[in-house]
Amino acid sequence: MNESGKKSGSLILYSEKDETEVSEFIADEFGGFSNVYHELVSPDMHIDIAMIPPQEGHDYYTLCTIGAGAYRMNIDQGTRTQHQLSEHSEFLIYLPADWKLDDESLKDESNYWPIRLLKNTARLSYRTGSWLGIGHTIGSEDGETYSDKLPYNNVVLLYPAPYLTNVYTNCNLSSGKTISFHQILPITGKELDYKYEKGTAEFLDSIFPEGCDVMEIIIDRLKD
Repeated sequence: MNESGKKSGSLILYSEKDETEVSEFIADEFGGFSNVYHELVSPDMHIDIAMIPPQEGHDYYTLCTIGAGAYRMNIDQGTRTQHQLSEHSEFLIYLPADWKLDDESLKDESNYWPIRLLKNTARLSYRTGSWLGIGHTIGSEDGETYSDKLPYNNVVLLYPAPYLTNVYTNCNLSSGKTISFHQILPITGKELDYKYEKGTAEFLDSIFPEGCDVMEIIIDRLKD
């Protein structure tokens, strides 16, 4: 099995020290948090979700996985070296400040789907024996939208906003691992087709025109 986290039975986990360092990095890079959505049943790797609340200068939620990076993705050495890729990744998504994330509201799929999407994305490399990186796209299994309220049924992976295309956000652990953080941007089927036809750079220019407020566009896209 291609993995680098310690295992409890067949469960892939960070070491306690690695998890502490990743959590501290998330707090320093994206904002402090006290609320974590803990995974009660973990079939392969244990993935919690840090819920970073809106704060001054950041009027939105940041949800970020803690645990995906315990798995070492299967990237061939040539690709990894050429593009200076990390074999370990965590994933995040930004949500509007009024998104309902209390326990009762998360029983509704229209509120819960970003958490489901984070967990499914985090496990995809493990389950397929492949890897995920910037510019990769992922579609919903059945082609249906993630929510009845929004038109998105695919995602593209980007560098965390506001950079999107050219700045890695990496956490260098004392154990020697490097954890890269990838932003999940939900997109429509038509946007996916446009990306395939025109390429990632032109696709992003169509969503984020030069001089725009990148975060404002990301958040507005997820408002009902």
